[in-house]
This record gives sequence, C-alpha cells and structure tokens, in this order.
Amino acid sequence: MFANDLVFDMSLNMFISDINGKKIVSEDSKKPKVVLKGDIVTYTIRVYNEGHIDGHFVKIMDYIPSGLEYIADNEINIKYKWEMLFDKRTVVTEYLQEEIIKPNSYKEVQIVFRVTEENTSNKIIANIAEIKSAKNEYGLFDVDSTPDNFNNSEDDIDLDRLKLQYFDLAINITAPKKEVVTGEMLNCTIRVSNNALVSGNADEIKVYIPDGLKVAEDSLTNEHFGWKVRGNIVITEFLKSKNQIIKGFDKEIDEQPDYKEIHIVFEVCEPKSKDRVVTIKAEITKDSNEFNLHDVSSNDRTSETQIRVKYFDFALSSELINATVITVDKQETLEKDLALYIEVDGKIEARTIIKYLYKIQITNEGEIPGYAKEIVNYIPEGMIFKKEDNPGWEEIGDKIILTKALSNRLLNPGETVEIQIILTWDSEKSSAGMKRNVVELGKVTNDSNTIDIDSTPNNKKNGEDDFSFTEMIVRNNIRW
Repeated sequence: MFANDLVFDMSLNMFISDINGKKIVSEDSKKPKVVLKGDIVTYTIRVYNEGHIDGHFVKIMDYIPSGLEYIADNEINIKYKWEMLFDKRTVVTEYLQEEIIKPNSYKEVQIVFRVTEENTSNKIIANIAEIKSAKNEYGLFDVDSTPDNFNNSEDDIDLDRLKLQYFDLAINITAPKKEVVTGEMLNCTIRVSNNALVSGNADEIKVYIPDGLKVAEDSLTNEHFGWKVRGNIVITEFLKSKNQIIKGFDKEIDEQPDYKEIHIVFEVCEPKSKDRVVTIKAEITKDSNEFNLHDVSSNDRTSETQIRVKYFDFALSSELINATVITVDKQETLEKDLALYIEVDGKIEARTIIKYLYKIQITNEGEIPGYAKEIVNYIPEGMIFKKEDNPGWEEIGDKIILTKALSNRLLNPGETVEIQIILTWDSEKSSAGMKRNVVELGKVTNDSNTIDIDSTPNNKKNGEDDFSFTEMIVRNNIRW
C-alpha cells in the first residue's frame, strides 16, 4: 500500500434504539423521541471505519445530560463495561479496545439511562457520545477529527435527543354575542384543545348554570351532546368515546393544537343581579389518556365567559299644559302656572266651564325597543271625560279611561312620544277643590317579553316611573 493510501478516518453515530424494551425503528432520524419520566432508554453507538486502514484501541465517552440517570447495575451497561468518571457526568467504555474495526465496517456498543426529567419540562435532552481515542498500526491521526475535543462539527461525535411528553387539555367557552335579551336562545361553544404531546379525552365536562340562564328544554343540540341537568350543574360525557380522542400536539410538526367542540343551548331569563351580568363557567372534571397521566395544568381546565342581559324600562310622566276657562261671554286660555289655581266667583249665575289640557309623555329609558300598548287615566272626582274632546280614548270603568293610540308605535331606546287628554270641570256639575289626575302605563310589551326593570304596569303604585299625577285647585272668586 502506498503512503498516500494510508488514510485513517473513524466516525461515530449514536441513535436511540430502544425505549422500555420497545425497539425504535427510525435509527437515522434525529427527530426527538418522546418519553416519560421514568422511561428506560437504550442508545446504540456505532464506530465506523471510513478510512483505508484498520482501527483499534477505541475508547468511547458519553456526556450524560441533565435529565438522564446512568443505571450502573443495568445488564447492558455491565456488558459493555461502562465506567463512571469522577465528575459523575461522564462515562467511558473500553469495550472495543481489543476489537479490530476493518475499513468500511463498524462495531457498536450500547448504553442505558433512566429519564429523570419532569414530564412538564419543555427541555430537549441531548445525549452526546464521542470517540475518546482510536489508534492504528501506523500511528496516524484521524484525517478529519480529533478525539476527545468535544467539537460537534467533527464526525467522531454525535447525539440523539429526547423530549418529555405530558398531558394538558384546555377548555374555552364562548357565547355568540355579548348582549342578550330574555327569552333569547344562546348557543354557547365549548372547545377542548390538547396543548401537549399525549393524546386523550375530556371524559366529563360540567357547566355551572348561572342566575339569568336555564338549559333550553327540547333542544336538539342539547340532546345530541348528551347534556344532563343535575341541580345547578349540567354535565356531558360526549367527548369520552374513542372517536372523540383529542390528538397530541407536537410543536415541531403541527401548526396548531387538535381540538373538539361541543355546544350547549341556554334560554336567557331575567337575572337578579343589578348589573345584569351573567357569568357562564365550564370545566373539565374528568379526563383520560393512554399513560394515565395527570393534567399538568389546572388553570386552563376551567373557562368563563360573560354576557349581559339588556333591560326594558318604559317611563311615563304627565303635566298640565293649560286650562281654557269658558263663560257665557268670555273664553280665555290660562298657561300652566295660572291654570294650576283657578278661582270661580260663586255668585255668578252664569255657567263656567274649564277644560284642562294634559300632556302625557312615554319614554323608553331602557335598552330594548317596545310598545306602550295601553295608557290608563284615572279621572279625579269633580272632573268629566268628554269623548268628543278625546279621540282615541275610551271609558272602560267608573272614572277610568284608556287609550291604545300608541299600541303599534315602536319606541326605541332613548325615544319619547307624547299624547294629550282633555278633562272638563263644569260649574253646574262639578265641585270645587283639589283635583288629582292620575295616569299610568296599563300594558307594555317587547319582542323578547322582558319585564320592566323597575315598574309593573297597571298596579296603581305611586313611586314607580310608569305612574304620574298632576294636582290643580278650583276655588271661588274667578281670576285670570
């Protein structure tokens, strides 16, 4: 052999060949292998002769990474004569020292470790092996690498990687809208995603039924997803079955976590809270996976969303606009301030009539459009209702009149509408004194059947904002 043919070139290749007794086929792949804490991992280390002359007296070094524990009494480690160095982080074997490695061939050893890294770790565990020394009969140096120099660009050093797998399901509940009205059907979406490598199921999901909502009866959606009401909780096991497994998420391969979605339909009710904010809470209460791992995170196993129930509020106010005083030879209209107090001369034999004009205003002070279907006026003693003066008003009882003039008039939030009524005082038929005219909303409606937030129609309750009265006085001695 000529001198220029004397090329010495030893290289090393390391790969994970076995995990917990199960052979790993993809020995050429450097993709991190997925393990759990406590797993037993076997590495195969091959020394190749890529030169033209025999190699021998080969020593191999393994730099033990954090997260792996060398098992001294393992039979494979004993077989291949691994020895721990003083630093407790490096092991060396001379098992191949007596072996001759011919050109274009290889010899191999194995080493076994136990995984000690926590499953929740995001760290990649890289185990590195290197040729510590190699000789040949000619005393030549390796053509492209230097043993025991920890230079990862050379071919006498190699590694393979591990990553921990863990289980982490997360739940998120969303409502289709943030503001709702009573009677509305609210179809909420619950998404369970898998943020970790281990696939699994959300075996049980609970939703806590808040004040302001009830589970919609006869809902095909609720029936499909198997919701069962248990007091103030509703439960489903829909995602427990095998065809509902949520696949693990590998950040190096997958663009986004796998997930499953279910739905629940609520009917919106009148809430008791003053702020009318309703909080819907969903929770994963049971799960499962092939490794029986506990979920590593508890803060993403619950989710809340809030909605706000709009309120309905119609208010009514009334006031005296003016009074028209009519005698045999005279008619005069008095503005409000004078009309509130009128003196009639009792000695005048001529008949005196006073027509009082009232303004009634209805305002939508709420957030929901609606209708003032009926307005009721309670006529005070000594006053007379004349139909010819009040088109649209009807007498429905003793001293009670009603109008439906606004029954088809949609009143939007913030909007005010006005109607009028005329009541008559007649000196021949009426008595003098204080007169209190009372007006009230008799019936209000809206498309969602939401009740008024602060008043009850047609209950004659002073103090509510759908109830109003105006007082005026008629006395002797006419003045205007």
